[in-house]
This record gives sequence, structure tokens and C-alpha cells, in this order.
Amino acid sequence: MGVEQEWIKNITDMYQSPELIPSHASNLLHQLKREKRNEKLKKALEIITPNYISYISILLNNHNMTRKEIVILVDALNEYMNTLRHPSVKSVFSHQADFYSSVLPEFFNLLFRNLIKGLNEKIKVNSQKDIIIDCIFDPYNEGRVVFKKKRVDVAIILKNKFVFNNVEISDFAIPLVAIEIKTNLDKNMLSGIEQSVDSLKETFPLCLYYCITELADFAIEKQNYASTHIDEVFILRKQKRGPVRRGTPLEVVHADLILEVVEQVGEHLSKFKDPIKTLKARMTEGYLIKGKGK
Repeated sequence: MGVEQEWIKNITDMYQSPELIPSHASNLLHQLKREKRNEKLKKALEIITPNYISYISILLNNHNMTRKEIVILVDALNEYMNTLRHPSVKSVFSHQADFYSSVLPEFFNLLFRNLIKGLNEKIKVNSQKDIIIDCIFDPYNEGRVVFKKKRVDVAIILKNKFVFNNVEISDFAIPLVAIEIKTNLDKNMLSGIEQSVDSLKETFPLCLYYCITELADFAIEKQNYASTHIDEVFILRKQKRGPVRRGTPLEVVHADLILEVVEQVGEHLSKFKDPIKTLKARMTEGYLIKGKGK
């Protein structure tokens, strides 16, 4: 077995099933399986692949989601992302925007897979998922429902059965958490996200919506993002893109922000464990809408 075939086997075996292979791993496997690879690509893969296997082994083998473990995972993430900025790697994959940009969605996908263990088995984690953000009921065909969807980078969904006019919608799911992930977040991206999340929150008001980026690429003082329905904008490197382009050293992805995301998402999902109280029960407590501590 050649070294490339061994790498392919190692990566595939780590995920146990083809359906569980996330986006960045799929991209890497595609490159390893290409029949025609020039010397630059071969050298880049020789640098990337062993580092990816080491990094993902750490990520897949830490299941308790403690603060200490998450710090270890973020250290491994930073080391792997530094590998992707190696000159011999960057020059090969710079034109393939989805290769580098698929690292963080995969990271959060795998983090959340651990986070949902022990919850309702209908709760799933998806990458590059089309989630429902709006729906329209109209009288065509004796009545139908039409869904408007938006693709997000990572989604935690609750699979449900939805039947309208005796027709079952096969892929219906309630979004619990939706996350957009960018390398550089500019004002146009942010504006587009704002419009989509406004529609989403009208349909699914309990969905947590985050925008996560490595660097900010907009005038933070001029954007009124705090008045939108976006629950939080996380800048993982705590930097703006401009100074980095002018030579300021790139910060690491900060573990405290990853911890905050994990803790907030975990707390959000825990709200749905218990059945909702009846109005009569809430009346005895004096709360009619959310209830005590909600």
C-alpha cells in the first residue's frame, strides 16, 4: 500500500462511515485521490496530510468537552491552520477558496457532534445545510406550503414530521442553532446575513444564530449589527483584516471564544430537554411567557 492510500484509509477509518466525513476531510480526500498531481501538489499533500491526521485524531478523541479539553483542541486547530499557511501549501491551494475556508466549519461540526450526545436522537449536526427561514401558504393545488431556505455553514437541527394537506414534507427540520462562518467578514456579507436572519427569527424565534469569522473586514464603529437578530458576531482572532494585510502578526484563534460558543450553544440546547409547562402551571409561578430562569 502506497503512502497516499494509507493516508486515505486512515482518514476514512477515523470517521467510520462515508456519511460522517465532513467538508474539509472530503476536500483533502479528493486531492489525495486525484490521478494527476503535479510536484507542487504532491509536496503540499506531504505537508498537510500527516498534520491533518494528527489534528483530527485529537479532535475525535476528546469527548468530554471540558474547558481543558477544548483548549487542547484549539491549540491543535491553530497548529493545523498554521500548516495550511506554509508557503508550499498556500501557493497550491490559494485558488481553491473552499479548502482553507472548510476548516472551521468542520471544526465546529465535530465539536457539536460531541455536544449533542445524550440529547434527543432527532437532534442532528450538519455542515453546509439548507435550513428553512420562511414559509408561504398559498391556495394552489387545493392548498400548499412553500419553504424559503438558506444555506448555512453549520446547523444543529431537530428532525420533525411535517404534514400539510395530506402531503408530508420529507426533509422538514426545526433549526435550533445556525452558524455562518467566514474567513474575513465584510459589510456586504454582514448585510446579507442580517436580512436572512430577520426572516429566520420570525419563523423560528428560538433558533440561535451566530456569525463567526477569523477577521473583521468592516468598520466596526459604523455597522449597526447590535440591532439585528444576529445573536452574536464572534471575531476568533480578535483582529481586523486591514492591519494584518499591512504586516501586523496574525493572532491565534482564541480558545476563550471557542469556549464561549460551546457553552452558549450547550446552554441553549439544554433549554429544550424539559417539556414546556402549561399556562395553568406558569400562572401559579406568575410567569406567562418564558418562565422563571428562562
